[in-house]
Amino acid sequence: MGRTCTICYHPLREKVEGALLAGKSYRHVALQYSVSTAALARHRSDHLTPSLAESHKAMETARATTLLEDVRSGENRAERLYQHAETILAKALQMQDLKVALNAVKVAVGVMAEARGYLELRGQLSDQLGERNAPRMTTTINVLSMPRVPGAPIRASDPPIDLSRLPAVQVAHKRD
Repeated sequence: MGRTCTICYHPLREKVEGALLAGKSYRHVALQYSVSTAALARHRSDHLTPSLAESHKAMETARATTLLEDVRSGENRAERLYQHAETILAKALQMQDLKVALNAVKVAVGVMAEARGYLELRGQLSDQLGERNAPRMTTTINVLSMPRVPGAPIRASDPPIDLSRLPAVQVAHKRD
């Protein structure tokens, strides 16, 4: 008689399988659900069928697609609001109502900021910005000391100090 699979009879079986299908490590899942890594490995190889794994992947893809559709819907709404603000602005200028025109400009600016946020989010979700693989560059400037000239106050009319010529300034560029 074969051994009973502890994962198949686990009260949180669906969550355990979800964690396995999501690519979590056996060790992490074992600790989280109080099971052995050997039981997880046996369950994955013997009971998780490839079709179940494909089904899980399809659900994740559908979820991402739904999120992308929601972002596109937000973009369309922002575009319609912007067009209304432009229409109000044109009518207000035609009627020489500067107060209404100014408010229409403020609304248009706010809507443009919202649209920019949606556009950026869509680029991140679809990886159109290429941020996932692009190295990030940071610049750190450490000022260790500044030369002090006694009795010489700094005035707004003084020319700016060229920090690159000072030996005590370090500029470091590194890729994250």
